[in-house]
Order: sequence, then C-alpha cells, then structure tokens
Amino acid sequence: MGHGGIRRLFCRAGYSGDRGRAFTQADRADSPLVFIVNRTLAERYWPGQDPIGKRIHFGGRAFVVPWLTIVGEIGDIKQGATDQDTRPQRYEPARQLKRAFVGYMPPDTLTGDYGIIVLRSTMEPEQMADSPRAIVHSFDPQLPLPRVESMERAVADSRAPTRFTAAYISAFAMIAVVLAALGVYGLVAFSAASRKREMAIRLALGSGVVRLILLFGARLGFAGCLLGAAATLFATPLMRS
Repeated sequence: MGHGGIRRLFCRAGYSGDRGRAFTQADRADSPLVFIVNRTLAERYWPGQDPIGKRIHFGGRAFVVPWLTIVGEIGDIKQGATDQDTRPQRYEPARQLKRAFVGYMPPDTLTGDYGIIVLRSTMEPEQMADSPRAIVHSFDPQLPLPRVESMERAVADSRAPTRFTAAYISAFAMIAVVLAALGVYGLVAFSAASRKREMAIRLALGSGVVRLILLFGARLGFAGCLLGAAATLFATPLMRS
C-alpha cells in the first residue's frame, strides 16, 4: 500500500515516458505484467526499433518466470556516479513485483518497500523538506521518508569517491615533486662542492660560475622531464583503468 502511494504521487507529478505510457492504477497484481525500460536497454536488445509492445523476461531457461510487456521507454538516468557508463535499467509496478520475479529471486526479497521521489521546485531543499513528507503521509501515515536532499548534494555524494582518489593521488604527486626537488638540489650541491677547484680557476679567469651551475641543474631537469614524459605514455592507460 505504501509503495502504491508513492507510485500515485509519481504519476500525479506529470510523469510521461519518452515513448509509451507511465504506470497507472490499472497495473494491478492480477493484471498483465508490464515494464518500463530505459533507452540503453532498448537500444541493446532492439536497436533502432520501438520497444513498446516487446516482451522480456529475466533469468535463463532453468528459471520459470513469466514474460513482461514493455509499455514505456524513458531516457537514461544515472543511478550511481556520473562518470560511470549508463546501465540497462527497468522499472516495474510494486504490486506486480512478486509475480514478475517469483521464480527468479527469493520471495522474501520481493517486498517493494522502497522508492525514490524526485521533485522539481524553485524553493530551497531545506524549506520544502516538510512538504513531500506531508504528501507521503497523506497516503500512508506509517510510510517513512527518511532522507531529503538536493540534487546538488546527491551528485556531490556520488562524486565523493572520485574526489577522494584525486586528492589522494595529488597528495602523493606533491610529495613526489618535493622529493624530486630535494634530490636535484642535493645533486647540484654535491656537484658544486666537488668542483670547488674548477670554480676557483673559473673565477680567476673571469668565467661565469653561476651560469655553469644553472646549466648543470637545467640538464638534470630536462633529462627528468624526458624520462617522465616517456613513463607517462605507458602509465596513462593503466591510470585510466
């Protein structure tokens, strides 16, 4: 009953698929089983075709599951991180959940006691947090709505692992830069200390000592950049994965 209330709210919000229709009150537990699919699923199994009216079922031949009729197609929706590939997705009425998957999944997992409501509003999320709760409770006073957040917050949370990884790698990169700078400085200092006699002669002859040391350090840096660029060509495919 609670999930049915969410579905009524979902339809009242003016939802309409890109093709076909949305779920209605006629999609009961004893009515023909129906599905709504996303564009990725439709293009995978019926490329270039209208999926409305096509039939699909889940599981292999060993599973005794009924066939479901596709009644709607919607655009792709990111369910996880925004940088991940869109996966084939399907949506079914909660009342038909057990009939559609009873031979494919354990019956105790087919509860349909979950749902997500998406609202578009000009109000701030903190100001409108009580409104969806009041609407949901008007359908079922015992139906909880535990989490209300803005789309910006949801997107930011989905990107948190990526940001953490980027910060982690950047920290190690900064440490590597500091160590490399210390190494170059130590090598140049050691070279300068071991060439004191040569530098004294150059000073006596009026030759530039600073230019000599800077050129030595520049050659080290240039060689390091070349080696780093070559290593990047091989490491980039590994980092992308």
